Amino acid sequence: MDNTLFETIMNNYSQKKIVSICKKLIKKCSFGSMQDALNLNDLAYWLFIYDYKKEALSVAQFTHDIPFPGKSAFNVWSFILTLWGLEVHILKEIGNTKEAEIRIKAMDAIWMTPIGVVDTKEKQEKNEYNRRSRFLYPDILRSNQIESSTSTRDANEWRFIALKTMIGYSSTGLFPNLKEHYHELSLDISEYISILSKIK
Repeated sequence: MDNTLFETIMNNYSQKKIVSICKKLIKKCSFGSMQDALNLNDLAYWLFIYDYKKEALSVAQFTHDIPFPGKSAFNVWSFILTLWGLEVHILKEIGNTKEAEIRIKAMDAIWMTPIGVVDTKEKQEKNEYNRRSRFLYPDILRSNQIESSTSTRDANEWRFIALKTMIGYSSTGLFPNLKEHYHELSLDISEYISILSKIK
């Protein structure tokens, strides 16, 4: 595994979150590991929060050539897909809608991978629509967990977890309720980023 990307990021940026994650990825980065996929996901989102969008895109693009091994690997791929959702979000921000649509189609194809050979296409589409409809606004904001946190640190950890769902899923336009509430979500995303970006 070529660690040049992580070494470059770590050498250019001093935020503790970024440096700590880069060190972990330099030590080990396997696309078959849930923890490593989570680290990649976390790194890209922290880069985005600190407004290093080019570098966040580079982390997402680092995963583009990984073959999807099937539904059994979703414990790893859930992190890669929300990483791609961040990529879509950034691409739309910078006006690159063509590349954003290519990534959305790749994500949609993976989500629509049949669960089993007995599933008809119609049944799979219905199951997937029902799954996507379970992501609801404002539930994904994690407001209850944030408000009940006993420390600022815990509250910010919940904000970070929520932010990855808020961006990773809503930016694709593939989740009905989130698409309907995208304007409100955009304001919430900005609020969470404003709070989290103050962490050094």
